[in-house]
Amino acid sequence: MNDIYLDICGHKLSVCSEDEGFIAELKDKYRNFISKLEGDINILVAHKPFKDEDSDIVVQKEAKGYVITGNEIEARVDDSLGKIKLKIPANAGTFDCFLRIFYSLLLLEDDAFLIHAAGLAKAGRGVLFTGPSESGKTTTVSRAEGLDILSDELVAIKEDDGQFYLFSTPFHGEYRGDVACKCVPLQKIYFLTKKVVEQKPLKILEVFVGLLENTFFFYRNKQADKKILELCHKLSKKVDAYHMNILAERSVGRLFNEV
Repeated sequence: MNDIYLDICGHKLSVCSEDEGFIAELKDKYRNFISKLEGDINILVAHKPFKDEDSDIVVQKEAKGYVITGNEIEARVDDSLGKIKLKIPANAGTFDCFLRIFYSLLLLEDDAFLIHAAGLAKAGRGVLFTGPSESGKTTTVSRAEGLDILSDELVAIKEDDGQFYLFSTPFHGEYRGDVACKCVPLQKIYFLTKKVVEQKPLKILEVFVGLLENTFFFYRNKQADKKILELCHKLSKKVDAYHMNILAERSVGRLFNEV
């Protein structure tokens, strides 16, 4: 068996596969998140031929855990979220797709969630830039000279004792550069738009709705929905948020001077 140890959003994973080339591909893709310590979450990967199937992702809860299927993925996750049997083609892209879905389940157990957003950090302070596809997340990252890049696609937000923190992830969009593996206090939120905007704080309801629209989550039930609603509501009251037209910003570095 070949393996790789990862540390993502405070969780350590051990990924095992008989395919040496597959593990080498993972080591390159997750190079900024490799750990020297064996993880307490174990993912045993078996491989199957690639069929170029593009089916919807389905997450189902069963008596002993979760079953995740679709888009070339067949996964069984035990109820503790600590043992996973995964069957996929031997490519890092499909594994990454599974890992995003799995983390949307895992993080909710920690009062955390994934959100479609770019994340930037400087001097121990984090700023979130959220919005749908084509809203300017990757453009924001491209103008982040001198700042730590946490992701241009998906970041994690976690509540701990009334404070919200921003975690980097390896789940990127078009950005292919290095990512800083870190966690920082979340100081400000920007909702990306291509409209002309006023620089004034948004109302709590606007922030709440905007956050909900951009959360990344596949498994829906009353308990999970309630947790996400609670976290987004707390965050909307805790952290100031604004609209921002990234096309009007030559550099996002100045925003950290205002935090």
